[in-house]
Amino acid sequence: MNHAAVAQRDAILRTDLLAFAQGAFAVLYPNETFSSEWCHEAIAIVLVSSQEKRVRQIINAPPRSLKSFLVSVAWVAF
Repeated sequence: MNHAAVAQRDAILRTDLLAFAQGAFAVLYPNETFSSEWCHEAIAIVLVSSQEKRVRQIINAPPRSLKSFLVSVAWVAF
């Protein structure tokens, strides 16, 4: 991969939480696939919109929909 492509990928990962979460998931769980669903996008929107604000949110999503991974792992690292 050339330098420009690496720089472009890194810029996307720094600005897009869902893309960052997909990359982090690939590193942490290399044998599993991350299938982006509507609930992942909704959680990412809630998290990014609450950035640098003191808010309390309740996130309801189907079981095993990566809520904990997105909030406790990807968001904190992002």
